[in-house]
Amino acid sequence: RMRGAFHGFFAGVFMITATIGFYQGFRLWRGTVSNVREMEVGGIMNAAACFFTILSGNWIYIPYRSFGGPRTFFLEMTPQVQEVFFEFKQFAALFTLPLAVSAAFLICRYAEHLNENEELRDMAALLLILTFFFFMIPFGLGASITKLMPV
Repeated sequence: RMRGAFHGFFAGVFMITATIGFYQGFRLWRGTVSNVREMEVGGIMNAAACFFTILSGNWIYIPYRSFGGPRTFFLEMTPQVQEVFFEFKQFAALFTLPLAVSAAFLICRYAEHLNENEELRDMAALLLILTFFFFMIPFGLGASITKLMPV
């Protein structure tokens, strides 16, 4: 249960930072960013929250895959659901880390050029928006797993 609590906490923090990142990405795309330093802190926090969510997710993955764990239950009861949705969830969530780190790197490394360079701004915006979407789908599937059978 402690593993699930840590993972749930970090996923909740990541939901907040990813949502803020989505908003900041939209602002970048529109070209209405006034405080780039604020985005640097947010980008770093988003990448850190993503890292700890994935780290705790891998920690909780051990009892999930163990014999008698939720994976065994789902494979016996609904193998198609396990193979399609939960396998997708496990691997789609991993895309968020390179996306969030890349966005944070672009924002921090090129902060002084972000307002003037439209291509750079659009790339950072795309990375932040993709981070949000690649997080929300596994988040919803992970929440459904805990409702069906907690780890």
